[in-house]
Amino acid sequence: MPRIFLRSPVLCLSLLALVPACPADNSTPQDDESGSSGGTHSSTPAPRTTGSTPSDDAPPSAASESSGSSGSSDASDASGASDSSDSGSSDGDESTTGVEPICGNGTVEGDEECDSAVPSAVCDDDCTLTECGDGVVNAVAGETCDDGNGSNADACPDGPDGSCRAAECSDGFICTDPGCTSGPTGGTEDCDDGNDSDADGCSDVCRIEGDGCADGLREGFIDGAANPLIAGCSGGFTLPGTSAGPACGNAGGDDSADPFGTGCSVADLCADGWHVCESPDEVESLSATGCTNVTLPDDDPLFFVQQISGSGGAMCNGLGSNDIFGCGNVGVPPDAATCAPLNRFSQDGCGFLGNDWDCSGGNVQEAINVVKPGVDYGGALCCID
Repeated sequence: MPRIFLRSPVLCLSLLALVPACPADNSTPQDDESGSSGGTHSSTPAPRTTGSTPSDDAPPSAASESSGSSGSSDASDASGASDSSDSGSSDGDESTTGVEPICGNGTVEGDEECDSAVPSAVCDDDCTLTECGDGVVNAVAGETCDDGNGSNADACPDGPDGSCRAAECSDGFICTDPGCTSGPTGGTEDCDDGNDSDADGCSDVCRIEGDGCADGLREGFIDGAANPLIAGCSGGFTLPGTSAGPACGNAGGDDSADPFGTGCSVADLCADGWHVCESPDEVESLSATGCTNVTLPDDDPLFFVQQISGSGGAMCNGLGSNDIFGCGNVGVPPDAATCAPLNRFSQDGCGFLGNDWDCSGGNVQEAINVVKPGVDYGGALCCID
């Protein structure tokens, strides 16, 4: 039977309208007789695929329409991805939502480290994590200061392991800056061991213990480690009295530039931050052994005076200026009931204390008149402030 080929374009379009799509026929019709070259029939045109160029009179196939739609979609997707990437970019001070960060709204945004919305011990009010030394005072965290300079030696210790609390004696930070007010005289500290105990090398007012004499050398209670709060200091003084204040800038002492103490008082024998002991009670509170260890067995004659005197009769009851009292290995034993732990006193006119002691002016006002223009036989009994 002869083959029938549908050549009419109109008929093909009619058939396409009746079915979803013309199935592609990839086979090429062959003549009945293989190798025939003289037949009068024509072959069916090959169907078009994506990328082929349609003829002017042929309608686009379904495959072409699908390919065009897909290409358009891909382009849109690529364009959309690019736009999304551009719109999501940030200049560093906005959050991932693109909103300018607002510190204090309770939401961590942009470059904020934290945002607690309310005062917090872990988040400063500038939305940075709390740290002593960051220059922000966080009262909730217990800070009373934060100067941000990283120093523990000024009035606000905010360095490594700092407290960010105003410097005070016994906080463990030695305040040496000129602006310090926590020292023994309201200025700088000599030491700060972090406790308020005495007799441990650093007193409860942040004064170094164990010296006490203006010239730096003790003659009584010479073991400074065992007696850090009291000292016997030898030297001369020419201004009278046991209660006079420093007059030559604490520059006295037998090892000083002026061992005779010209223009100095008895208080100038004591170091800055120390004073002439005021009473038997103070001596007892600062020396666990009283006057027992003030001198050594082989010492020269030594007497170290304190301030209090009495009404006479070897009593140091504070009711007069009769006689002078102190610790030493020379002099006369006083009234134990009123003077203990003091173990020596002058007797009339200081005659029992040695030649360098001068109490001229009467036998009942030694505490007012006493001077000592020589370097031997002791000097002042000094107590830490």
